[in-house]
Formats: sequence, C-alpha cells, structure tokens
Amino acid sequence: MLLHEAAAEDLRDESLLRFLEDATRAGKIGAFGVGSAAGKIPALYAERSAYCPVIQCEWDPLWSADRYAGHFTVFHNVFKNWPARLAEQFRRDEALCRRWSQETGADLAAPGMLFSLLMKAALLHNPGGIILFFSKKKRNIAGNARIACDAALETPARTLLGLIQSEGTAMAEANRQ
Repeated sequence: MLLHEAAAEDLRDESLLRFLEDATRAGKIGAFGVGSAAGKIPALYAERSAYCPVIQCEWDPLWSADRYAGHFTVFHNVFKNWPARLAEQFRRDEALCRRWSQETGADLAAPGMLFSLLMKAALLHNPGGIILFFSKKKRNIAGNARIACDAALETPARTLLGLIQSEGTAMAEANRQ
C-alpha cells in the first residue's frame, strides 16, 4: 500500500502508522510506503521515515545508490527524461558522445544502445528493488527482459552511470545557461 503524494504534514497521525504496521503484520497488505516525486522524497524521508519502508519515485541516476539504504525502492520513469536528455547532449556535443562511447565500450549513438544501458544502469542502481515500466507491446516487454538478463551490459552500464554521476550535474547546469 503506497501513500501517493503524501506530505510530511499528512503523516502526523500515529494511528495511521499503527494501522499500516498492524495490517502488514496481519498479512492484509504486503508492505506500505510512500510514492511521490523524487524531489519530495528526501524531506518526507527525513521527517517521517517510519512511513517509508517502501519508497516509489522516478529514477534519478544522480542519487547515490545507498540514499535510502534498508528501504525497498521502486523506480519508475527510467525512460522519461534521461535517454532524451543524453541523446540531445550527444547530438550537440559529438566529442562527448565519442568519449563516453569509448569509455563505456559501447556506441552510444547506435539505435537503442543508450536506452539499453540506461535500463541496465537503473537495475544495477537499485539492486533488490523494482524498476517499473509501462508497455502494452510484447516486444518492449521482451526487450526489457533481455536487457535485465544480459550480463554483458553490466560493465558499460556501470561506466555510463559513473559518467552521469560525475559529469551529469555539470551538463545539466550548462544546459540551463
């Protein structure tokens, strides 16, 4: 049971927390937590962490992997912002695309490669958690399953995640100016 878009002030009633804990112990629900925009989670977690055994938010590769250590994390929108953001950056800066391709050992300009590595990076960034994606197309579901199982993508995906984490903030700032 996820409390979507709850704010810290919504979670002051201790009887709600007791209800959720009791319902979990009784097997009425499997778990409980919060679902919100990634930017809202840090304050909610800081002020009401007891409500956060499960956290659902959009994936942000700039977060450290242990940001919410010990909490079950569900990421969504892996493909919403980062593939387009990076693809646009690579279109504007071909030297960056070549350098990152060389460092990852993967052609990041090749159709589908950036998407595949970001999917794998999200999976590696959230070990033991869940990555949600929506698709009605069997080929997309099968493709995502192949990516999840493809061990050859692990090293390039880890490298890409490291590049995003080390250079992504600077790139985002440069894009705003």
